[in-house]
Amino acid sequence: AVRLSEDTYYIHDLIGSKVYKGAEFLGILEDVLTMPANDVYIIKDLYGKKIFIPAIKDYIKSFDPKVKKIDLTPDCDLLYDDEN
Repeated sequence: AVRLSEDTYYIHDLIGSKVYKGAEFLGILEDVLTMPANDVYIIKDLYGKKIFIPAIKDYIKSFDPKVKKIDLTPDCDLLYDDEN
């Protein structure tokens, strides 16, 4: 496997991670969209709704690959799939 730089992970390592914003469990990372500006994480919440979060350092506080847990920053904006 190719050695990645610090704070860079393979998509398959991220899929299935539990996502938290503070103490609040948001859901499970279901997919990653690769976009020109930045990747977008797609999280499925407990009710089956999808949440979209830009995968940028301003929003991602930490990722622990051993326990597959992503912590978001408190001021991270969430976009739900049913919002217009």
